[in-house]
Amino acid sequence: MRHLIVPTLAMAALAACQTAPKPQSGFLSAYDGLTEQTGTIRASVRERRDDGAAAGIERLFIEPAVLHPGAAEGLDPADVALVLSEVDRQICFELSERFTVLGAADPAAARVRTAVTGVRATGQAGSAASAVAGYFIPGPIGLRAPGTTGGLAVESELVGPDGRQAAALVWARDANVVGTDSPSLSRVGDALQLAEPMGDAVGDAFAPKDRKPRRIAEPDPCRRFGARMQPVGFLAGMATGLYVPELSGTGVPKDADGAIGEELKGRTTMSTFPDGSVVYMAYGADGQFTGRMGDATWSGRYTVADGKLCLRTASESECWPYAERLVPGQEQVVTGPEGQRVVVKLLD
Repeated sequence: MRHLIVPTLAMAALAACQTAPKPQSGFLSAYDGLTEQTGTIRASVRERRDDGAAAGIERLFIEPAVLHPGAAEGLDPADVALVLSEVDRQICFELSERFTVLGAADPAAARVRTAVTGVRATGQAGSAASAVAGYFIPGPIGLRAPGTTGGLAVESELVGPDGRQAAALVWARDANVVGTDSPSLSRVGDALQLAEPMGDAVGDAFAPKDRKPRRIAEPDPCRRFGARMQPVGFLAGMATGLYVPELSGTGVPKDADGAIGEELKGRTTMSTFPDGSVVYMAYGADGQFTGRMGDATWSGRYTVADGKLCLRTASESECWPYAERLVPGQEQVVTGPEGQRVVVKLLD
């Protein structure tokens, strides 16, 4: 067995080089001055920062990440929603250690704009084979089947209250064939794992070098994105050799009190669609709902199960991804059945 393993490691190591840079998407307000970081081993990193402008920024609002057109072809909307949510989560975690993160936009504060410009799917069959191989070849360094690893590419910028770009980052990385990127049965398992180093890169790129990390504010401004620490996910990975999104903090309820969907009962949501239209939905404790948009009203029944919120009237039905609870009083972005990004607020 040893004679087989050593050549395999040598061959796979050739594929563990730095990720090739991705083309500029056009999402950022400016690309001038971006500098390629040469000290990175696995990721492609281009960044710029106006130290004077960044030093003057203390408060910021993190706009929900958006998907660049064509960036996730072939992936289900629910998987795309997980990636966007995890990108928001990791960026918030890192920036909250350097800035004061606001729960709502403020014209007097800076804002962070982010686009996911590439998601490469994880090969599920190859991941399963890698997990089996890891069982027979234990150790901290794992092997992945070439051609089955996924990737993530993101562009993000810090925009000051004056509308000028204070910092920018163009980041891309593919999971390595040799390394610590765990295989996953989720098609976006690698992209979800890579969101963490991406968030680290955003924090390093946006904060002035002399700004020291600070204690997390109370209440945690990132709580709406999920728990910062999820030990059960680490333990599951140790036991199975697989990364499991549901056990790693991704897509978990934002409030662990009660079953998901219970927070809707007796409350009303306000949903703002991309075209500016606003829909109010009142949810009863008996499974009934009433909707209102302008002078139009309708009613029906709703259910929350298997990560979906399904609405049914006498003539129509539709289901929305609903992998995490809404938090009263907080605006959250959800992905609709047709892929549209809708701002939803659960009213107190």
